Amino acid sequence: MTDAPTAAKMLAGLRATGCRITAQRLAIVNHLANRTDHPSARSIYDALGARESGLSLATVYNTLST
Repeated sequence: MTDAPTAAKMLAGLRATGCRITAQRLAIVNHLANRTDHPSARSIYDALGARESGLSLATVYNTLST
């Protein structure tokens, strides 16, 4: 079994692909880094959407696919 990716590793991966680290992407990464399950894009959006202005379901999908 491998270690779960840390937030720093996930952010490094996003940067390596040329993604800007926006507040929305940072919230997604932090949310994922604190979980041990495999949440869907919809569940991430539902968990973060109310408190993260500017977060869209498309942003979640695009971040996950990067």
